[in-house]
Amino acid sequence: MRASLLFLLSCWTWSAGCSEYHMEPLASEDEEWFDGVRRRSPSNDPQVDGDSDEDDSETEEEPEADPYESEEDTPDCDEDRDSPDGEDEGEEGDDWTDDDSDDADDDSLENDSDDPPPETPGPGESRDSARAPILGEMVLTELMIDPDAVHDRLGEWVEISNTSPYWLDLAGHRLGDDGVDDVEFESTESEALIVAPGAHLIICGEADYWDNGGVDCHGTFRYWTFGDGFAMSNTEDEVILISPGGHVLDRVAWDDDFAVVGAAMGVESGAITIDANDSLLRWCDQWSYLPFGDAGTPGETNDSCW
Repeated sequence: MRASLLFLLSCWTWSAGCSEYHMEPLASEDEEWFDGVRRRSPSNDPQVDGDSDEDDSETEEEPEADPYESEEDTPDCDEDRDSPDGEDEGEEGDDWTDDDSDDADDDSLENDSDDPPPETPGPGESRDSARAPILGEMVLTELMIDPDAVHDRLGEWVEISNTSPYWLDLAGHRLGDDGVDDVEFESTESEALIVAPGAHLIICGEADYWDNGGVDCHGTFRYWTFGDGFAMSNTEDEVILISPGGHVLDRVAWDDDFAVVGAAMGVESGAITIDANDSLLRWCDQWSYLPFGDAGTPGETNDSCW
């Protein structure tokens, strides 16, 4: 009991002391502790605030990180091209591109090789491919039978017209009649006997322009009246165009009073065929004058027949 009372007394005494003496230092110590805590808090510590601002500015100035900067985040193109079977589609793609380019080159070469070569003109389609005429393509269209400005031997000439769409070569052809005349006419110069489509060929007894009455000639015949040559009678005669093989390509015959002195006789424009020119009614004397006074239209369109 005594011990109990002593214990209670000591506890009471300790409690009173703590309240009067010991609690004051504790409170003082607590205030100092809280003041220290307040001084160290972010709101009251200017250094902390400054650091916070700097951190914020650094955060704002720092650029956003590239999502592909990291090796882990960077997509692997090679991996993306990998096929599910583990084969590298990228390499196959490259191979395909090269193959396609090669194929394109091959196709280009094939196309070049498939292009047809330039077409060679067919017979008669160009001057270089001129051919011999067939029946109906060359027509007798104008005859100077009885010239007046010059002698017959110098002034006679025959016009033959190409009515086809082809270039025709009359080399080796002949002029003749139903009698003894039959002679090959000769070219005045190289390839002069090649006739363009729609053009005219003039075969003369004399090639010289100043001697034959002012006519430009492509070929000449040997003027001779008793065979071994060719000449036209002022009364009754014929002109025959003969191929190198002896075939008659055209023929015109006349009788007395057909030829006009000093004027060539020409067939009208509507009768330029090997059949229509057989009628003498389709012929008439020409009235366009030549340089030396005779009339005719050698190498040109005939005058109209009234």
